[in-house]
Amino acid sequence: IRLMQAARHPNVVPCIAGWKANHWFIAMDLARCDLTAVYARQEIPEGILARIYHDMCSALSFLHSFAI
Repeated sequence: IRLMQAARHPNVVPCIAGWKANHWFIAMDLARCDLTAVYARQEIPEGILARIYHDMCSALSFLHSFAI
């Protein structure tokens, strides 16, 4: 959990974790929609979608460098 909290990257949603009543909790920002549903309605031009996927891969690579 400390690794997740320490991971700072522009394309990674910050993670807040804590301990309450003998249970761990993890909180993150709420996503208002999902990319697959928006793309299925063809609301995102292909060039913008390519940039989004590039940013997602960058974030995933960053997290993997921390073994997350």
